[in-house]
Amino acid sequence: MPDSLRKQLWKIFKSTQQKPKLNEADILEAITSIETTLQKAGTEHSVIENFKQQVIDDALGIRSSHQFIKAVQKILVNLMGPAPIPPCIKLVSTKK
Repeated sequence: MPDSLRKQLWKIFKSTQQKPKLNEADILEAITSIETTLQKAGTEHSVIENFKQQVIDDALGIRSSHQFIKAVQKILVNLMGPAPIPPCIKLVSTKK
């Protein structure tokens, strides 16, 4: 994930964390912000639409900011793939 995308997502998550309980408007605002961030990063439209639908399906009823962020992160990882493992860590973890 590009650093600029990571920083912008962090800002959105940080702002969401400041709210003890989320309502539907808070969640829709976060989804819109993430959508804009993904568009600016050059993410394909179909991927963004898939992301939005999954978040709406999975997270719209969530009221805890922690649970919402966890759900969104899981969806992003599923769509974008996990972060690559640096070669030095890969080498150490496969040694016996």
